[in-house]
Amino acid sequence: MKKIVCKIYLSVLACLALTVFLSSCSNNDYVNAIPDNSIAVVAVNLQDLAADGDDNLAQLKSLIMVDNIEECGLDVSRKIYVFETADGNIGCVAKVSDEKKLDSWFNRLAEKGYCKNTSKRKKLRFTVIRNLVVAGFSSHTLVAMGPVLPFRQQEIQKRIASYLGQDGDKSIKGSPIFEKLESLEGQITMVAQAVALPDQFAAPFSLGAPKDADPSQIMLAAELNIVPHVCLEIKGETFSFNKTIDSALKESATSLRPIEGKYVGCMPASAAAGVFLNIDGKRFIDILHSSAYFSALLAGMNTVIDMDNIIRSVDGDMSIVIPDFSADNTKPRLAAQLADKEFLKDVDYWKESCPDGSQIDDWGKNCYFYTDGNVSYYFGVTDDMQFFSGGSPDDARQSITKDSAPLSEELQKRIVGQRMCIVFNVSSLSIVNDLIGPLLGDISTVVYSIK
Repeated sequence: MKKIVCKIYLSVLACLALTVFLSSCSNNDYVNAIPDNSIAVVAVNLQDLAADGDDNLAQLKSLIMVDNIEECGLDVSRKIYVFETADGNIGCVAKVSDEKKLDSWFNRLAEKGYCKNTSKRKKLRFTVIRNLVVAGFSSHTLVAMGPVLPFRQQEIQKRIASYLGQDGDKSIKGSPIFEKLESLEGQITMVAQAVALPDQFAAPFSLGAPKDADPSQIMLAAELNIVPHVCLEIKGETFSFNKTIDSALKESATSLRPIEGKYVGCMPASAAAGVFLNIDGKRFIDILHSSAYFSALLAGMNTVIDMDNIIRSVDGDMSIVIPDFSADNTKPRLAAQLADKEFLKDVDYWKESCPDGSQIDDWGKNCYFYTDGNVSYYFGVTDDMQFFSGGSPDDARQSITKDSAPLSEELQKRIVGQRMCIVFNVSSLSIVNDLIGPLLGDISTVVYSIK
């Protein structure tokens, strides 16, 4: 009798242990739907965002169009993952808490014209949102992908079905990228290969990598947090799983010194973007030339003026402010604290060697301008050793002058002391505004700094 009771007792314990094991696995099994060929993965902690204030909670409800978050059938206590695959497809993975509620939610949205009524395929259900995003879900996972043109929607539906059916061995779970992502803290976290970013954004993060480094081996890890009514703050680091590349990246990062803030107040709050750093130009110029992107950029500039020597002369804060991204006003304002102005001795040579159809002339003491009849650029050096430049005389002077409507004091405080900081207006980049604008509410500024 005792043996029977003992067996029953052990069987119950085994069942309880199995239940705990299975539930712990199923709590994270939706991650299996993230494909292993993802070159970028973003984790969004909706619970943290909603807990950060009533405004964020209201914004979240508005985003998913429900009065009660539990009505949507998604488990918002779990992270939502956004991924980009090697072939450029963008997807989203979320945990399903109640398949029937999720199905009802989509069908209610269909009545309002936001999506199609759900259709069943084997054990999965599918819909198309705004005729651009294909979504499929099971009893535990939702996968959405888009934008997708109508003629590709059947193909993407099959791909989603395969993601929903794959096990952990075929997913990103357990990979170095996912392990790095899970080690980060923030309302939104991200790990991406540099190739997942546009060239102009990836270039600053790739500085210092060997020139022959495979771009797919250069990684960006970032932690994003919304600072209510101030900005979206991003703290990131560039790294590589390749030890040689990682060592080079870390070595180049040591060339960036804490920003003193000399030019932070010169950036208008309305400007599209600004980059702030503090450097020893003699060291930094070699790092710029190690980048294929910046090396090509400098080569073009050096045909007119010796930009290499100007940068070598920098010792202190430097800023690059882009007033507007529009096609007719993309000339940046560059300002920098100089150690010397020896490069001015070469200006006469620059004047003589200008390409045909262009010229360099004086416009003040140690002030010059370049023009080719269509494009003009003004630059000069002040008596207190500051380099200033811009697309017009006023723009050039503004690069070193405190603006009448600068970035807020709170934003300026978040820049000073960082080793490199990139600031941009969300509204100036329509695609970014469309993607994350609904989550940001009244925030229009993003501040990125390196760790």
